[in-house]
Amino acid sequence: RVRKRNLPLDGPSGLKTFLNERIETFTQQFQDTHTLNEARKLWIRSQKTQSLQKMLQNEFYKELDEERAERFKHRLFDRTVHPTQIHALPVEQDFRSIIDLICRDNVVTTELKMRLARSLVNEFLGENVAISSSQEAYELVLDVRAWQDAEARAQLFHGVESPVLLSFWSDWDGSSRPSGQGHRLAAAVLLYDVQRMAGLLKHARKIDPSYIPPEDLWKKVQKLEDTTRKFWKLLNRITDLTVELAERYQSLMPYDLVNPSAFRKMLGKVGLSGDPVRKIWQHNDKLEQQMQKLREERRFWLEYYFLLNKQLRKTIHDFIPRMAGRLDDPNISLPFVAFKSAVKRVALTPRIHQKQIMDRDQFAIDTTVYNICEINTLAQQTGHPRMVPALQVSMSDTPRAFVNLDRKFLQHRETLSRSGGQPAPPVWIIPLFEEMDRVKSIRQYLDELWSYAGRTRRVEQSEQDRFKEMVCEFFIAGSDLSQQVGQAGSQELYQHARVDMKEWLATRGLAADVRVKLGSGEPMQRQGGYYDPLAGKPVTVPEGLKELPDGPLKLQLSSARFPLRGIWQGWEFRTFQSTVSESIRFLSLEDRTVLLHHLSVSSKDHADQVRRMNDTFQGTRNRSVMQRRQMIESLYGYAPDTAMDRFIEIHTRNFRQILYGRDEDLTGLHLVSYFLSRIVPTLRDRPTIRPVSSQEGREVLQRLARIIPMAESGSMLRAIGHQRSQTVMIGVNQLSTGLFRAFRQFMEDPEWKGEGEIILKDRILSRLPCLDILKSIRLYQDPDLKIVHEAALAFPPGNSAFAALEEDHQLIRDMIPLLQGEVLRQLGLPVQDILTENGVDPDILSALHPELAVLMQYDFMNRDKEVFFSSIHHIPSDDWLQAVLSELGKPGIIGFHRKAVWDIVSDSVLEKIKSFNELAAALNTLAGIFPDGAMDGQSDNSFGNLFRQVLRLPSSPEDDRLKILLLEAVRMLRTATTRQTEVPVDVLRVIRDVRQIIKMEETALKTSERNLIQAHLLAVARLTGENG
Repeated sequence: RVRKRNLPLDGPSGLKTFLNERIETFTQQFQDTHTLNEARKLWIRSQKTQSLQKMLQNEFYKELDEERAERFKHRLFDRTVHPTQIHALPVEQDFRSIIDLICRDNVVTTELKMRLARSLVNEFLGENVAISSSQEAYELVLDVRAWQDAEARAQLFHGVESPVLLSFWSDWDGSSRPSGQGHRLAAAVLLYDVQRMAGLLKHARKIDPSYIPPEDLWKKVQKLEDTTRKFWKLLNRITDLTVELAERYQSLMPYDLVNPSAFRKMLGKVGLSGDPVRKIWQHNDKLEQQMQKLREERRFWLEYYFLLNKQLRKTIHDFIPRMAGRLDDPNISLPFVAFKSAVKRVALTPRIHQKQIMDRDQFAIDTTVYNICEINTLAQQTGHPRMVPALQVSMSDTPRAFVNLDRKFLQHRETLSRSGGQPAPPVWIIPLFEEMDRVKSIRQYLDELWSYAGRTRRVEQSEQDRFKEMVCEFFIAGSDLSQQVGQAGSQELYQHARVDMKEWLATRGLAADVRVKLGSGEPMQRQGGYYDPLAGKPVTVPEGLKELPDGPLKLQLSSARFPLRGIWQGWEFRTFQSTVSESIRFLSLEDRTVLLHHLSVSSKDHADQVRRMNDTFQGTRNRSVMQRRQMIESLYGYAPDTAMDRFIEIHTRNFRQILYGRDEDLTGLHLVSYFLSRIVPTLRDRPTIRPVSSQEGREVLQRLARIIPMAESGSMLRAIGHQRSQTVMIGVNQLSTGLFRAFRQFMEDPEWKGEGEIILKDRILSRLPCLDILKSIRLYQDPDLKIVHEAALAFPPGNSAFAALEEDHQLIRDMIPLLQGEVLRQLGLPVQDILTENGVDPDILSALHPELAVLMQYDFMNRDKEVFFSSIHHIPSDDWLQAVLSELGKPGIIGFHRKAVWDIVSDSVLEKIKSFNELAAALNTLAGIFPDGAMDGQSDNSFGNLFRQVLRLPSSPEDDRLKILLLEAVRMLRTATTRQTEVPVDVLRVIRDVRQIIKMEETALKTSERNLIQAHLLAVARLTGENG
């Protein structure tokens, strides 16, 4: 299968390397599991039985609401479910099953071995890497197991208690996920605990034959396997039925109802054709009734398992004193010591889109509120309060949505109280800001929330307490902002907004209680939420360092360390997406424990600093507003600078010109990224197309202006799809797009009076992620821009986006020394002693870490080993040599996979780009003819058929700007025809262009071709350690 697809067997991205790395990873996990079990045995023998008894009883005791709330408010990170995973979940599950069987001295069946072998091959081919919403439940369990092991190691080896609360969020009802996703996630964690505690109860009977557990409990344990199988079958049926209902509703096209054909009208009059609305309503009403019964059954079983969890927990808690005298025997207490409650360590924090709250049809948001309250009520009744402590609302731009949602929760809790049931605990609402305009005007949003808190507080409640009851944090999507203004501008926007929010909160005494979270993806273009294995490691190798003469420079080199990058910047409360979560699971247990400890300590230290700052604001009257703001800026390491503001302005202008073109260009490089992204198979069932606002205007031109020109509308993709398409598939590194033109324009700016380069070095470069910029350029930037040059031919001549891109690319070689010098400066090294006109000193170059040495070579884009080795005097070691050869070869391997993907998709993508550009130009002309954009009159059958063809394209209209554009094109043509206005010849080509795009969109790639594309992209992801 691998040979048929022309995928490599050998080499860094080949099958053999892949298999060796996967086996090595899980061998390490087996060793870690074995070591942890042995450490538990030694630890048990070293402990007093009284302390063991107390620790075990605490683990099997219920949670208190106040403690749970505080743990959530001070959690270390949020785990997201973005489609950026690199490896296959079935492979990890099978390996974990084998490890567990071996550790329990059980036999590994041949069937399991064969299944694992097939899964490994499928993983290499990319055929089983995608994760459905139903599989996220298993992913959650794997995540919590990984953090539980790190928590256990910290306790056993270092005596440190570091309990983790894993906040796991995913999209719930009303998005692309099925109804009841929250119930499925809650059930997975609950059943994981129940099954393990059932095993503990059986172990209790084994070690104490005289012990007889409650009869009804024992019967439930005996039937647990059968009831669990039925419960999962029920959850799967609800998921399938939800999909069926959605498809039925979507099959009823609105155009068919408003404008039925003459033949359909005639059939309706004579009674041969029924009302389509009545037909779909009658069919779906039956399904809805069936769904209602299934949901009632789901509630029954979820309550059953919550109660069973409580019974098991209390029974084991009461059993522990029976074996108090024998707890120092590992054979007795090891299974109990190894148990860590997953329900206590997981919080579900779902995300919904703001448009659900503002929609005229409130079914989706009402269902979400109901499901959250149902889960919370059932969990609270059994000793686990706030299972779903918060709800995140994406694309938040109006406080009205927040107010409406808060009122829904209040009304639902009031309804539960009046019905005599136990009231559901409060649910925090977390606004998620993704648009630049809202981030810039964040204070206005906060002021309106404060006003609402004052109006709705109880008589005895302060405004501060009411505000803390409503919201525990604010969420800024730095990843999405990066697609609008570039990474540098996005980071400045985030920093400024965070200082604004913290200042606003501190003046009201809320800074210590309400946090600000950064939404970050793994690549630095999306705010660098990655795991850096070099963080804090020496920048030199001992073998190379000893060849240098003694002196101050050698001493500085020996003490230099790589900076803490990515998630190691632990004071930053951020999201962990799928790639980094996967990487953490595959770390050695020791490294994972170190990371956990670092995150815990740095988070606690930062929280203490914020608390002191908050107290200072409240306890000091004579500080000026400026002094208070400076205090906050100092806390977050943010210093406003007019030079930086000017650079951001220049860079944003260049970034947007290259990606989206100028107004007169209508489109830019982003159009290539957009059509490439539409072809790539998704790794999760969530959209990669950026949704449009729910507040769409009714006029044609209002809707059209959201797309063309792209200089105004911006990205049509989500950050992940945009980054992957442009950086990996096209070969234009998004992190550095427009950066080098901005460098030159900044240095030539007359405002600096000839000192532009000095100001750039002193005040700008130090605030840029220069090491990440160098690394990503070297890995991804195509030196020849082959795909760009081919794609440019599909655009009208004179498109300024490609001219600007070419100029920016040509400036790379001249500007690289500036970045190399700043990297050395950030490492604490003397630039003037290391970097000369001819590059880094040869002896020093061979003393550097292999990755850094390749980045510091004079010919930065060089991939030839002979050229590199001619620039050094000696090779420190064989390991250093192999690592250098690996780094030199990575860009060529990425280029190989990029070319393979382009060969598959180029014809289709180039035709779409050409048709889209012609369509954009024609519509732009048509918009000038009808400036009012009014729609009137009826369309003939040709336009009706065209309209229906567009509607039948994949994906839903509200999530797809391409479909909206095509619908507007048909509507505008209908208007032009009805008015019988003289239309230029160019505009008459719109029909041809729309039909051409429809034809190409409907002619999807073969499954084998799509799988092959996925295999090539995953090969690049495994090589670089990042995916999107």
